[in-house]
Amino acid sequence: MLSGCWIEEGFSEHDAHRIGSWLASSGTTDVVDAHVVAVAGHSAGSVAYTDDVEDLRSVARVADQQVTIQPV
Repeated sequence: MLSGCWIEEGFSEHDAHRIGSWLASSGTTDVVDAHVVAVAGHSAGSVAYTDDVEDLRSVARVADQQVTIQPV
């Protein structure tokens, strides 16, 4: 699975504000969840695998990111 992954370098101040806005709007608090959605949203057809499905889906909804969230 990791052969299909890439390393994402940190995020900018703009990204931090955008992610904070998503968290506030979604009622969630995990910055890692929101960052996963932001990174996955860079590529069409992205899939995020998580054990925190509802939080990632909540963030993706308010962020208007077309990311498929799959449970592990």
